Amino acid sequence: MKGVIQFGTARRTALEPAAPLAGQSRPAGGKTGTQDDNTNAWFVGYTKQLTTAVWVGDPKAYTPMIKIPEFVKKDGITRVQGSMYPARIWKQYMEAAHEGLPSLDWDVAPLPVATQTRPDPNPMRIYLPGTECLAQVVSGTVPSTTTTTNFKPGRATTTTTTTPIDLLNPPNTVVVRVVDPGTTIAPTDTNPFSPVNTVALGDYWVYECAQPFSPAVQTVP
Repeated sequence: MKGVIQFGTARRTALEPAAPLAGQSRPAGGKTGTQDDNTNAWFVGYTKQLTTAVWVGDPKAYTPMIKIPEFVKKDGITRVQGSMYPARIWKQYMEAAHEGLPSLDWDVAPLPVATQTRPDPNPMRIYLPGTECLAQVVSGTVPSTTTTTNFKPGRATTTTTTTPIDLLNPPNTVVVRVVDPGTTIAPTDTNPFSPVNTVALGDYWVYECAQPFSPAVQTVP
């Protein structure tokens, strides 16, 4: 957000240095905003000591601020935008509010550490109770799964997980213990504060309840 003030749409509103001849402007960041037809305009900016938001518009209606005679005559402005009067007001107020205050900047973010892989130390798997069932892995390797995600703009994302089964060449045998459905959250639970249905990958196998086990899967009590 510093870039908006340093070289962006509000570059003319950089704050004055904390001390005369200090050279650089006071560190600050911000964002401009303009509604359709120029009916409202904002500037929200901040320093390390203070955050201020400025709004310019008609409090009674969505009045387009276009070709307002006073603005055109004084500044030649035909359309009020967030980078204009809101940013100017913000600059004047913030400079007065920061008078006598030290110029403070934010700490520089540490450089990222280059690594080939950054695995999740505790990978988890979300499952849907009533549609997907759980089995605790006793021994062996969980059958491989293929996940397909369907995404449509403006709609919810649907994820389908299938387990490929090769009956002629079954994989290594895996021994599992089916988890009692009573230990999972009921499908009718609508409490938004209920814990998310997740299990640790590798310890549990999530499978479609309606699909039978492959010959490579053995169950134990």
